[in-house]
Amino acid sequence: VRTLHDVNPLLLPAEYAHSFHGLRRLTYLEQLRWYADADAVVAISRAAWEDARPYLPGVDPSRVHVIHNAVPDAFAPVTEPGRLDAVRARYGLDAPYLLVCSAGGGNKNFARVVEAFARVAAGAHGDAGPLDLVLAGML
Repeated sequence: VRTLHDVNPLLLPAEYAHSFHGLRRLTYLEQLRWYADADAVVAISRAAWEDARPYLPGVDPSRVHVIHNAVPDAFAPVTEPGRLDAVRARYGLDAPYLLVCSAGGGNKNFARVVEAFARVAAGAHGDAGPLDLVLAGML
């Protein structure tokens, strides 16, 4: 069984140009061949599988299973009003907000996030009042 996360170095070569060349590229391409011999392939998302499919011609789609990454308990909704108020105060979150969490990188398409947020903040979300964009993670 092999796990498929993504093929971003092949999809976004400019983002990986600094580290994806020579022996590393050859090794990566060789490792992609290993998927064809796997009894099963676990893809972390349908999008990951669809992106990788052209690079994995020997993989029978019936052997691919989408199983999303687990979310740690630390990301469970916080329901204690005191904790919520403390976080809102610490980060100045007075208005309703859209929270975007990411490890960053060009493959995360932050330009599209900002574009979409601008449309929503311009009134597409109805009469909810002001809306803030909050970015968290390694940006």
